[in-house]
Amino acid sequence: MALRSAGPPLPTRTSTAHRTISSRCMITSTGNVQVLNEEGRKAQSQSFMWLFRSGEDGYPALILYGYSPTRSGSQAKEFLEGYSGYLETDGYQGYNSLPGIKRCSCWAHIRRYFIDAVPKGKQYDYSQPAVQGVQYCSRLFVIEDSINKKYPGDYEKRK
Repeated sequence: MALRSAGPPLPTRTSTAHRTISSRCMITSTGNVQVLNEEGRKAQSQSFMWLFRSGEDGYPALILYGYSPTRSGSQAKEFLEGYSGYLETDGYQGYNSLPGIKRCSCWAHIRRYFIDAVPKGKQYDYSQPAVQGVQYCSRLFVIEDSINKKYPGDYEKRK
């Protein structure tokens, strides 16, 4: 059964999942969620929402969400079963044992690690390697933004 929208029917979940898994590259992230009245668990228990987004390969982005009571590597393996390609992630080690996956780091996460590494009171000391790392990432974001503005919607030229 297809979901309805203002336009043509949306694809079924299975079709969307297949297209996402067929993507050459994928971006994933997890976030904490608290679920009330979940059978067998206290309301204060932390659970996780996993997000999987197809990468920029010239097609419209597809986003899938998956719920899990844990952030175990076995959950990542289950969610990504059948996927092979590039996977952009944070530094979570649970993705390391997945077959057929080439890990890519997220520059926004890398920038945050540099920010965390800047010694107190040294955020304007450009001789600090961590400050240089923050500046490098910031320059990359400016370049990326200018390319996206110059070629909006044209994946091939932005590449």
